[in-house]
Amino acid sequence: MKFVRIGPDDAALFDAQVKNEYAFVKFYSPGCFHCNEMAAAWDALETPTNSGDQNRANVFEVHVGAIQNIKSACAKNVLGFPTIMAVRPGGFVMREYFGPRDTKSFLNFIRKTFPRIMNVGSKTESRRKMKTKRKTKRRRKTKRRRKMKTKRKTERKANKVVERKKPVYKKRKVASTTKRNIRIKR
Repeated sequence: MKFVRIGPDDAALFDAQVKNEYAFVKFYSPGCFHCNEMAAAWDALETPTNSGDQNRANVFEVHVGAIQNIKSACAKNVLGFPTIMAVRPGGFVMREYFGPRDTKSFLNFIRKTFPRIMNVGSKTESRRKMKTKRKTKRRRKTKRRRKMKTKRKTERKANKVVERKKPVYKKRKVASTTKRNIRIKR
């Protein structure tokens, strides 16, 4: 995990770092009250924790002056400050953060949003591992569904559930409205 501060002239550095790795990014303005209020909580992400949640993504603090020169898609939709978001490799927005602005909440967001496998070998290796995890989850789900179906079938046979027949309704005879059947009262 890297904790990187991007100044007004470091837009190219941001693009290079975000190109291949996951990132947890804060876009801030030095004159913003809310940005100054949460600065201590954000800086606390730099110190490592016992669980090592920070190792899942690089943490960036981007100055407002650098946003114009950043080419990544994540910087295009910054409307207010602070804007905090999870960014996937390639610079695309993964998810925006709207929660409380304290260190514990930031770490919880990192834990839930970013995958565990980060910089293990090559990029394709980590993708391959993620795909195998997804496949095993799908297999488990299909096994559970099959088991449930077989359970239901055996329960039906054991209980000998008899399906009720739908009642048959007779059609009503409707009187015809011809001239002969209509009597006019005078």
